[in-house]
Amino acid sequence: ILNEHKCSSSSTSKAKASGAASDNGVKLNKTLGRIIMYSHHIIANSKRKALASLTSEYKLGGYAKIGWPGVIIIEGLESSCQHFVDEIKSMRWQHLSVRAAEQQEIPQGGD
Repeated sequence: ILNEHKCSSSSTSKAKASGAASDNGVKLNKTLGRIIMYSHHIIANSKRKALASLTSEYKLGGYAKIGWPGVIIIEGLESSCQHFVDEIKSMRWQHLSVRAAEQQEIPQGGD
C-alpha cells in the first residue's frame, strides 16, 4: 500500500503545483490527476520500495496491487502524477502501461 499524503501549500521543486499563482498574481485552479497503471507483475522489493518512496516524494496517495498482474493507482497534483509516471517508466519492466488517466480542476477558495 502506498503512502497517502494531503497536498500542502509548500511544494518541492520536483512537485510544483500545476496551478500556482501566475505572473500577474491571479490565482489559477490546480488540477488533480488520477492514473491507473498496469504491469505484468510487481514482485521485486526494490520496485515496491521505489513506489512507496516516489509517492512520498511527490506527495501522492494511491494503492499498489503486488503480484500478477500488478496494478498501480495514484492520485495527486497532475504535475506530480506525470513526474511519478515518468520515473516509474524509466525502471525496467516486462510490461508497463497507463490504462487510464483523469484530470479534474480543483476550485480555489474565495478571498
